[in-house]
Amino acid sequence: MLGFKLIGLLIFIIYLIYFIIVFKKKSFFKHIVEGTFLIYICFVINLTLFPIPFLEGTIEIHKQVFKLEHNFQLFNFLNNPLAFTVIGNILLLIPLGFYILLFNKKIKAGYYLILVFLLSMVIELTQLFISSRVGYVYRTFDVDDLLLNSIGAMIGYFIAKLLYIKSNQVLNINIYHFLQNQEKALLK
Repeated sequence: MLGFKLIGLLIFIIYLIYFIIVFKKKSFFKHIVEGTFLIYICFVINLTLFPIPFLEGTIEIHKQVFKLEHNFQLFNFLNNPLAFTVIGNILLLIPLGFYILLFNKKIKAGYYLILVFLLSMVIELTQLFISSRVGYVYRTFDVDDLLLNSIGAMIGYFIAKLLYIKSNQVLNINIYHFLQNQEKALLK
């Protein structure tokens, strides 16, 4: 089984080199955001794609034990709603809304929806491709996952947008009151 540890270590080393090169060019907050975003992306990749079976014996055992099937029918989760699967797929991309708004505060909801749908599609197609290469369904391609991941990402986007708007209102009110107090002090 090909695990994520080696690939994750490689990604970490590349980021560490990047971090050292651009350390003084960015604020500490931006480094924290980029670092946690990298951890989040690694978590999503690890959760959705790994471990990948590639040994013949492991593949044969998994073929006998796991009887997963791909789902090409939309809203199939309504027939057998496993709360863990539905909630998990929604929760998976909620943080993406926060990160996207931290990187680009002016992104429009429609463009963002297309972006997250395509990201979800890449994940699902990668699962389908790897399953076809190893000869059995090790991770299922599921049309419902596209819908649920997109819903989760949009929830994250709207929560982050609401928090961003509210924080700006609070900052503007505080700045407004500060300036008023400064003006009154100057007039005395």
